[in-house]
Amino acid sequence: MTWNNQNCAEKGAKITLLALYEKTIYQNEKNGFCIFRMTSEDTGIPKELGYGRDHKIHFSVIGYYLPAIRNSMLALTGAWENSRYGLQFHVDSYTEVLPKTKSGIAAYLSSGLIKGIGKATADLIVARFGTDTLDVIEKEPKRLLEIKRISEKRLEQILDSYAGSKSMQEIMTFLGVYGVTLNKAKKIQEHFGSRSVDVIQHSPYLLCEISGFGFKTVDQIARNINFLPADPLRLENGILFILEEAKDGGDLFLMQDILLERAYVLLSETSLDKGTQRKTTENELPSLTQCTA
Repeated sequence: MTWNNQNCAEKGAKITLLALYEKTIYQNEKNGFCIFRMTSEDTGIPKELGYGRDHKIHFSVIGYYLPAIRNSMLALTGAWENSRYGLQFHVDSYTEVLPKTKSGIAAYLSSGLIKGIGKATADLIVARFGTDTLDVIEKEPKRLLEIKRISEKRLEQILDSYAGSKSMQEIMTFLGVYGVTLNKAKKIQEHFGSRSVDVIQHSPYLLCEISGFGFKTVDQIARNINFLPADPLRLENGILFILEEAKDGGDLFLMQDILLERAYVLLSETSLDKGTQRKTTENELPSLTQCTA
């Protein structure tokens, strides 16, 4: 693909590129927003950014909760944007490309991403398990107890942290295509923990419990993973959304016929068969309004 400033900056075309973390320019600990300096040899990088003496292109990346791991390879999905600081890559989602060399694995483990493992412990783990280290953590975690520095309590801390990191990747892999930002993915992970992907796949409307996830946003996600228009969870959460809107507008209650009409309008927005949707709404919502009253 041939890139130029107009293609990547003005149109904001979504691409995925491979890049290495270099340093943190700015990071907000409260909301996770960060600006990183990264480098890459990927052909998807605009040539006008120019090559450094190391024959690589160095550029700025902006996003939320990106891992600051020295020499860690990331597959970044997003778009180029022009700003007052020049051309920057705005990240929507990312996937860690896990290292395959001993030095790379040791650097990954001691990066601070996994709590309970510092440089000395990382070196001991890699010295013991070599390039199989990540497979051991994934499939035979109890073997980490073979390392003298690691106790049962510390192992629990390591595995919890590793699972949290993996959970974030799984959430972004699953939801990144639906426009869910890293910031929102972090909220999901914090709210549901290791259950996050299972909730998204089987009970997506529970996402409405999280600030920033309105019914319409969650409904689009649910429809994309083939939840049926007449699913009771969809109807129930649609009603709750309408009631919350009415309350925010100053209403103390809604007459059932008004509620049913608003529900039909809301729940038919993404339905191809509006006649069937109206019939379903009329048949199902009276009982649901009693449940949510």
